[in-house]
Amino acid sequence: MKTCPIHGPIPDDLISCRACAERKSREMTLHQQKEYLPEILSSQRELTLSRPASERRWHILLAGVRGLTFCGSTSHPSWRRRRTTYAEMGYIAICSGCHDTLEGLVKEIDSAEVR
Repeated sequence: MKTCPIHGPIPDDLISCRACAERKSREMTLHQQKEYLPEILSSQRELTLSRPASERRWHILLAGVRGLTFCGSTSHPSWRRRRTTYAEMGYIAICSGCHDTLEGLVKEIDSAEVR
């Protein structure tokens, strides 16, 4: 039986630990977002926001990835959608997880440019 050093036994029908594979996939998907950041920050590319009708805060959808948000939620096709620029984002109620994740990527880009 295979064993993950973090999560323990891996079922025989899997080739790797599901939790580790999902974490790595999310990391790579977020890393890919850095490609779009210069256009987003300069407002050349709009952010797509999504939320259920029952919620007040908007989630930020990942660029180029259907239905996934910066906080890790999955947007449903029935959710309301709107577009905004990065500059206008401060005037909109945004999910704190989405906001923090996006801003973390912005800081990574800024610190990479300083080096």
